[in-house]
Amino acid sequence: MIDFHSHIIPGIDDGAENIEISLAMLNQSMKDGVTEIVSTSHCYPRYTKSIEHFIQRRTAGFDELFEALKNNVNIPKIHLASEVNLITDISEFDNLDKLCLPNGKYIMIEMPYGIWKEWMIDSVYKMTINGFKTIMAHIDRFVGCNTSLLNSLFELDVIYQVNAEVFLKNTYNKVADNLLGSGHAHLLGSDMHNTTTRPITLKSACEKIEKRYGRECVDYFNENAEKVLNGGEARTEIFEVKQKLSIFERMFKK
Repeated sequence: MIDFHSHIIPGIDDGAENIEISLAMLNQSMKDGVTEIVSTSHCYPRYTKSIEHFIQRRTAGFDELFEALKNNVNIPKIHLASEVNLITDISEFDNLDKLCLPNGKYIMIEMPYGIWKEWMIDSVYKMTINGFKTIMAHIDRFVGCNTSLLNSLFELDVIYQVNAEVFLKNTYNKVADNLLGSGHAHLLGSDMHNTTTRPITLKSACEKIEKRYGRECVDYFNENAEKVLNGGEARTEIFEVKQKLSIFERMFKK
C-alpha cells in the first residue's frame, strides 16, 4: 500500500514535531500495511528564494530522519515531495521543479481555503502547459464550495488526491461518491500529521473502499500511485457504489 500524502519530516510544518513522533508515525504506517510513503511537507512560496529556504529545511529534517532510520530496514520507503500552497501565482518560478517528486514533474498543489480567485485556476493551468503534472491535494475538502471555479479546475489536465478520512465518515459518503463517480479521484493519502489527532488511517479506509466500491478501486489507487512514483501517467476510472443485494436476493443467489 502506498500513502500519497503525509507530514512525517520532523520540525518543518504542522506535522511531526520531533524525530520521536516521526518514527512513531512510520511504525504506525508499517503496521497499517504501508510499504511506501510520499512525504509532502507544507510549502508556502511567495518568492523564488522561499523555495530555496524550504528545500534547505526539508533536507535538514530528512537527513535527521534518515540518520535515525539507517538501521531499520522494515520502515516504509520515503519519497520526498511537497504540498505547495497556492498563495501566489508560482507558475513562472524558475525553481519550481525542486518541489516535484524525483521522477517526472509531478507537483502537489494545495488550493487555499476560503474563496478562490480566477488567477488560481489560471496558475494551475499555466503549470500544466509549462510541463508540470499537477496533483491537487485532498480535493475532497473543496467539494460543495467554490462551485464554478471547482468545475473550471475539473476541466484541466490534472490529477486529484483524496484523503482517507473521506471514506471513514458516513457524512462524507456523497463527497466520495461524487469524486469517484465523476473520475476526479486518482491517488489516496492519509494526510497524517501525528499519531493521535491525525494518524495513519489507510488500512481502515481501504476496507471501507473495498466494501463500498469493490476491491478493484483499492487496486486502482495503488496502481496509480506506483505509476506516478515512476514518472508514468495515472489512469482515470469511474467507480460507483456497489449495489447491495436484498436478503431475498442473497438467499436465492446461486
